[in-house]
Amino acid sequence: MHMTHETNTNRAWTVRAAAARARTDARRALSAVARALWWWLDVRTDDPVRQTRLRGLLLVVPPMLLGGVWIIWRSQSLAGAIILLAIALCALAARRGSSLGALAMTLIIAAGMGVGFDPATYVGPPVVIHALFLFPIALAALTLPPSASLLAAAATIAALALRASMAGASASDVLEFGKLGMVNLVEMALPLMGLSGLFGRVLRAKEQALRGQAAANAELQTLNAELEQRVRAATDDLRRTQAIQQAEWASVAHDINNAMAAAQAVVDDVLLDMAMLGVGDEKRTLIERRVVASFRVIGNLIDDMNTVTLLDHARLALEIRAVDAAAVARNVVEQIEAQAQQYGCEVSLSAGDDLPPVAADAWRIERALANLVGNAVKYTRQARRRDRRVDVALSARRDGVVITIADTGLGMDATALALVGQPFTRLASARGTKGMGIGVYLSRGIIEQQGGTLSYASAGPGCGTTVTVWLPGHHPGKEH
Repeated sequence: MHMTHETNTNRAWTVRAAAARARTDARRALSAVARALWWWLDVRTDDPVRQTRLRGLLLVVPPMLLGGVWIIWRSQSLAGAIILLAIALCALAARRGSSLGALAMTLIIAAGMGVGFDPATYVGPPVVIHALFLFPIALAALTLPPSASLLAAAATIAALALRASMAGASASDVLEFGKLGMVNLVEMALPLMGLSGLFGRVLRAKEQALRGQAAANAELQTLNAELEQRVRAATDDLRRTQAIQQAEWASVAHDINNAMAAAQAVVDDVLLDMAMLGVGDEKRTLIERRVVASFRVIGNLIDDMNTVTLLDHARLALEIRAVDAAAVARNVVEQIEAQAQQYGCEVSLSAGDDLPPVAADAWRIERALANLVGNAVKYTRQARRRDRRVDVALSARRDGVVITIADTGLGMDATALALVGQPFTRLASARGTKGMGIGVYLSRGIIEQQGGTLSYASAGPGCGTTVTVWLPGHHPGKEH
């Protein structure tokens, strides 16, 4: 029982292996046939019309040769064997792109008609025109220029007439066959010639379209190459310009820092001399506080200019972390408090409960908000003193935090709203206030680079302005 089961299993595996080998052999055979066919139809010519015609001829040759071999084997005809060999040689010439090879093949096939047909079957009376007589004409019409069909018809009739004459047919019968046969074959050839001409025109039109497309593609590639070269050159020039600008600004910032260090040393000496001269501590502390505040303003300005340069060159590095937006806002309000008191402006801060942490660079976002709140305080100067007010409010919205900064200051019209935030641009309403026109541009760049948004709204001049900042919420794992 065990041996029987094992034997059946072995037979099953043998059958499966044989089937797998058969499938593999079939795939290999098909692949070989496909490669051979591709090689056979690889006509070597750049003329697409000639290439298409000759490929059609080469498709007909293999079955024609196989049929001829079978006929020769049955008839044992030496002349037929010579004709088949000549056809094969002409086919090789046609594969090389020679139209003369195709023409010679057509004429040889026409001559083969005389060898293959018994004159008694077509020489009259009555004259019989066999359908196979049309084969050389159809072959010439489809694979050669249309006029070759007439030559094929004449060669076919000539070969058949010669064979009939050699077989002993009377001259009158041969002449009658020649006239009727030529008329009939030409009548049948004319529609084929028309179709051949139409086919050629279609192929020629397609060729011209392809050539035009190729020329257009070549021109487009040339233009693309020129454009890429210009873009590379412009990019290189821009990078060189940016490098020069950054180097120049770094040099200017370095000189300013050196001058500030020297000025700080002078201030320290002056404060020491004042102490030795008996100037009171309160007065010296007030002077020192003012000097330090002035230096801080200059330092912040240098940092702002450096940040603007980095924004312009898309090189501003950020350290995105989870940030408490309410704590940042409180720090900003505390920093602005002295400036607000100077302008007689009241600054309020309100924050909603359970504000989510935002994804931001804490120091950069603090600088941006300080610019925005500072501007709001600065532009309340034209309001009545009791109406000078800036309200900073934070609330959770859209998977983030919204910060609104509403002031009772100058307000803006539609033209001013369209211009606000452009670098080194100061609006007409800003006359009489200090600044370089980079604060809003700097703030917008910092906020947008961190994935946030900044927008301005105003009901018009004298109606105050509301700045709305949205910062995205923090998601663990996305720090960079």
